[in-house]
Amino acid sequence: MQNCVQHLLARAPLIRKELNSLGHALPSIYLDMIETVRPRPQSESRFDFFLDEVASEYFKLPYPWQPAVRRLLNNAERSSYLDSLQHRFGEHALSLDPNFNAYLKSELEIANRKTRAKILCEQKISESMICDTAILRRDATGPSDLRKGFLEIARRFGFEKFSAIKSSANAFDMRSVDGSPCQLSLHIPDLPEVLKSKFLIVEFEFTEVSAQPFGISLICPGGAEYFRTGCFPGEVWFSFYIQCLFASLVQSTTGSSAL
Repeated sequence: MQNCVQHLLARAPLIRKELNSLGHALPSIYLDMIETVRPRPQSESRFDFFLDEVASEYFKLPYPWQPAVRRLLNNAERSSYLDSLQHRFGEHALSLDPNFNAYLKSELEIANRKTRAKILCEQKISESMICDTAILRRDATGPSDLRKGFLEIARRFGFEKFSAIKSSANAFDMRSVDGSPCQLSLHIPDLPEVLKSKFLIVEFEFTEVSAQPFGISLICPGGAEYFRTGCFPGEVWFSFYIQCLFASLVQSTTGSSAL
């Protein structure tokens, strides 16, 4: 496995800790929600450890990680912890982590879902106050507004080298200016679809190595909650901001000084 990926996996707990220290505690709150849904036996580890084990397999697979896809890994590539969970729950479980399974099942109850959504929305509003308020006051009425705003935010986090994607007039890539072997590329998705769906997933990949693209949800519990942009006005800017911040933490912990 390439050094960049190895360093990302080794420093995942540090990235989570740093994000929390900067005032972005949603992953910690989400983790607590999962850990309190049922008492864990001693044979099980917390959900953040589970995510790290998933990430260790994710970069070795040609497809997005799912329990059923793990069969493509050889014995040396497989996580023994995930093997033990899969032996208990089978490859067709919603998740191999029993607490996350229980969490997802409890989400079927409307009261649980609404309560948690309210807590997470309030947390995102609180976190957005840390950002430059000028970012959140931007207009976002069309793709050109998003493009201009995203470019400005990305440049704040060291992404400078812009390139359009030939297959789509409304998507583009940016590359970090850091000259380390772990230089990151940032992929901006289809902009009209972001406005329509109120959902923004920003993917990153190490420019100089062959590896799966990844995002904040790979190593941060509840990272996918940052993809949703319908909680408060200007949330699309906050969503992009927090995902770029995550990328900057990845860059700083896997840069040339770490290799």
